[in-house]
Amino acid sequence: MKKFLKHVFLFLAPVAVLLVACEWALRCIPNDASFREAQLEKHKQTITTLILGDSHPYFGINPEYINQQTFNLAAVSETPDLTLKVVKHEINRLPNLKTLVVGLSYFSLYESLTEGSEAWRLRHYNIYRSMQVGEFPQNHLEIASFSMLQNIDRLLSYYAHDKSEVTCNAFGAGVTYRDFNAKRLRESAVIAAKRHTFDLQSADVQLQRTIQRKALQNIVSLAAKHNIKVVFVLLPAMDTYRELIPFEQKQEMLQVVQQLQKINKQLQFLDFSADPRFVPHDFYDADHLNAAGAQKMSSILAAWLAN
Repeated sequence: MKKFLKHVFLFLAPVAVLLVACEWALRCIPNDASFREAQLEKHKQTITTLILGDSHPYFGINPEYINQQTFNLAAVSETPDLTLKVVKHEINRLPNLKTLVVGLSYFSLYESLTEGSEAWRLRHYNIYRSMQVGEFPQNHLEIASFSMLQNIDRLLSYYAHDKSEVTCNAFGAGVTYRDFNAKRLRESAVIAAKRHTFDLQSADVQLQRTIQRKALQNIVSLAAKHNIKVVFVLLPAMDTYRELIPFEQKQEMLQVVQQLQKINKQLQFLDFSADPRFVPHDFYDADHLNAAGAQKMSSILAAWLAN
């Protein structure tokens, strides 16, 4: 038996060492989470405004066109329950924080990143920002978040071709959605609207509705305790996308915001969803602004914040 266990150990030890080395090497690849964590730590004394939410504000609001004290901490597929955790994590680290700009979407109330197909993104919260979310080990390890072939490709991309995984600028805003493409704009409307449409009668959706509404309420309440202003923002979207989203979903989002405003009179809501200042060439796809659109959106927001 001892001899057998010795052979097992001799076989498994190199495998374990290889896995640990692979995990370490993957964590050394620069990514949005590690880069933005370093930026936050570097500028924590001067940041006064945080941009939060999902991919819409991540790509659609660029602090470069607002001021040096604004930082974008929004993340692709982030849901309000995760945004609440981010607020709790950052609110004491940023002593001069005055404003939270929280992006909302027509689907914000109906799903959670922890439950969906995008849950692999949770590793960013756990590994690089020391937040405890999701399941172990798949949401806490780089090697468990992707297939072995994908991880090998990531390692080769960085260590052989010096290609990092950072897709944001120094202010935390996503910068990969740069151009305009008429075909993509047209085709993405149906695809995105289908992905963002939910059966409001299903038990799972009703559960998430309760969780996400409570999360939004807690964001507002927590901010109020720290004398921090909250601004909910609905960013521009193409009419071809908006018209395909069920009326009930759009109406419920507005009702939730109105209910929260009754509780907290300081809560502001800016609805740019159908703003005529945004034209097709401002969009990357039907529900995301491109670089030009983000510059326009950020300049408008900067003027509003200044006043």
